[in-house]
Amino acid sequence: MPKPTSFKVTVIQSLSREAWVKTDDYTLEDDLAGDLTISTKDTNMRQVYEDNYFTIPELLEKFEQETKYKLRNTADTKKAAYYQKIIDSCKNWIVDDYEVIE
Repeated sequence: MPKPTSFKVTVIQSLSREAWVKTDDYTLEDDLAGDLTISTKDTNMRQVYEDNYFTIPELLEKFEQETKYKLRNTADTKKAAYYQKIIDSCKNWIVDDYEVIE
C-alpha cells in the first residue's frame, strides 16, 4: 500500500439562503392607482442583511474562536483532534461571489 501524501485542492461550494430582513431603509411611492407602495430600489440589501444576520465568513470566524476555546479546555485527545479538525476547516475560505437580492 502506498504511503499517504498531501495534495493541494480547491474546494468550490455554492450556498444560498432565503431569509426575512427588517429595515427602515425604503421609500414610499405612489403607484398609478394613487396607493402608496414600498420601494427598495435604492436600498443596500447587502447592508440590510448584514444588519440582521452574520455572513458565512463571520460564522466561520465565530465557530473557529469558540472551538479554539474548547480545544484549550479539553484533555481528551479524541475531542482535541475533532476540535482541531473544525479549526482547520474554518480557515482559508475566500468569498468568490456575494450578492443579496430581494
